[in-house]
Amino acid sequence: GMDWYVPEIMSDWIKINDLIDTNVAEIGIGTGYLSEAYFGGTTPTWDGYDMSYESCRRSEGKYKYIKRLDITKQCLPKRYDTILACGVFSFFHLDHTCLKNIYDSLNEGGTLIASFPSRRQYWHLSGMNEQKYFEVIKETNTFTGGHFAQLSEKIEQQYHHIKVLRKVEQ
Repeated sequence: GMDWYVPEIMSDWIKINDLIDTNVAEIGIGTGYLSEAYFGGTTPTWDGYDMSYESCRRSEGKYKYIKRLDITKQCLPKRYDTILACGVFSFFHLDHTCLKNIYDSLNEGGTLIASFPSRRQYWHLSGMNEQKYFEVIKETNTFTGGHFAQLSEKIEQQYHHIKVLRKVEQ
């Protein structure tokens, strides 16, 4: 199988800590690894969004509703209690600049649950520690996410952690 463990770890952590209800969206769904890990064979209740048409097509059946959408350019079409992002925040994908759109896509008191790279000071270099939209209310220790090459010739060991960020009323 794919040597990429973050979806399983994130799914288990969400379940153990009872972090989400039903009104949930996942952004950057890829091919639906997180939803598959979470729902197994049961009917998925999450909505899924990705900027890639191919990802949306390949994730069919793994979400209640799927729409192609670029979170850096627009908000989600409705508000959610929880937005999930697994492997989406990285030096190659999203940084703090999409947080306003995520913020505006959440209900009051809503949470963003996301994985982040632990290495190379991503949290600081990406501007995440400067942002005022969210406060960190829970986080995991750093864990090994498996070998995962992102736009890079050399496959390096990726270290991650997951944070629960709560919307701060402005």
